[in-house]
Amino acid sequence: MSSELVITNLMKSYGAGMKPAVNNVSFTIEAGNILALLGPSGCGKTTTLRSVAGLDHPTGGTIRIGGRLVADPQNGVFIAPQHRNLGMVFQSYAVWPHMSVRENVEYPLRNKKLSRKDIRAQAQEALELVGLQEYADRPVVALSGGQMQRVALARSLSYKPALLLLDEPLSNLDAKLRIRLRDDLRKIVKDAGVTALYVTHDQAEAVVIGDRIGVMKDGQMLQHDVPTELYNNPRDLFVANFTGAATVLDIELRDLENGARDVFVDGYPERLMTLPADPRAPAGRAQMAIRPENVKMHAASSDTQPGRHEARVLQRQYLGTQTLYTLSFFGQNMDIVELGTVPRFTEGENVQIEFPLECLTVFTKQ
Repeated sequence: MSSELVITNLMKSYGAGMKPAVNNVSFTIEAGNILALLGPSGCGKTTTLRSVAGLDHPTGGTIRIGGRLVADPQNGVFIAPQHRNLGMVFQSYAVWPHMSVRENVEYPLRNKKLSRKDIRAQAQEALELVGLQEYADRPVVALSGGQMQRVALARSLSYKPALLLLDEPLSNLDAKLRIRLRDDLRKIVKDAGVTALYVTHDQAEAVVIGDRIGVMKDGQMLQHDVPTELYNNPRDLFVANFTGAATVLDIELRDLENGARDVFVDGYPERLMTLPADPRAPAGRAQMAIRPENVKMHAASSDTQPGRHEARVLQRQYLGTQTLYTLSFFGQNMDIVELGTVPRFTEGENVQIEFPLECLTVFTKQ
C-alpha cells in the first residue's frame, strides 16, 4: 500500500560551525507519485534520501510516512530503518551472487510471517512487474547489469513497501542500458502503485521518471515542481542552467508606459524585443535564459522580418539526429540546436534567429 511522504523543515548537520548538508528542506510526495530529487554532487539529495531511510539521523525537522512520524529529533523520535517498511535500490546491484533470481527476490519475504505459497506468489508478481519472470531460476550472476538492477528492484517491491527509495540506480549501467531501463522504470514503479523518491544528477532521468522534480543546491530545495513548469518557468538562473538553458544573455530592461519592457543586449543600442509586464523582472540590468532547442534559425535575408535578428555561425557540430550551432550574437556566444539529420547552415554563414517570447525566462542580474 503506497503512502504519502511529508518532509518538513528537514535539517542535517555534521558538526557545529559546518555548513548544513540539508538546510530547511520541505516537500510532500502524494501517495503513488514519484519525486525526482535533482542536483549536482554534494547538493544534499542523497543525504535527504538517507534521512528518509533512517540511515542518517536528521538534526532538525520532521519526516512522516503514511501519516506516521518516523523522525523528529527535537522530540527524540527516531524509528529504525527496518521498521519503516521501505524498499531501497542503490547504485550497486546489491544482489546475492550465490542465489538464483527467484531466491534473491524471495529473500526479504522469508522474515515475514508468510506461507511458502504466498512468498512464491509475491516474488512471482514482482518478477512479472520488472519483466524477469522467464529468468526466475537462472543464477543471478548470469544476468546483464541492467537485469541485475531489475532483480534489485523486484526484491524491493516484493514485500509491498510503503515507500520506494532509489539512489542513482542507473549510474553504473552503460549508456544504452541506462536509457532502456530509464524508460521502463517509471512504468514499473507506476504499475506497482508505490510512492517513490528518486535521486539523480541526470536531468533527462528526472524528467522521464518523476511526476515532480525537486532541484537542490547547497542543501536547499530551490524549486519543487512538475517537469513542464520547471523547464519553462525556472525560479532562478541555477535551475535554468541545470535543466538545460545553455544560453544566458546579459540584458537591460527599460520600462514602457503600458508596463511592458523593452529589452536591450548590454552594450548595444538596438532594441532586441519587447516583453510583457512581469513583476519578477524589474527594470534595470538582468539576464535572459533561453534553451538552445527553442531558438528558431532562418536563412539570411535582406528583408529582415520583425522579431528576427542577425547572427553569424561560429561553429557547427553535427550529432546525427541534430546539429549544434554556436553563434555570435550581439557580441556574445550562444548555442542553438536544430533537429534533423541534414545540417542547414555552415560555419561562417550569416543567419537570422528568432526568440519565441513564451520560451524566454528573465532573471534579476546575479
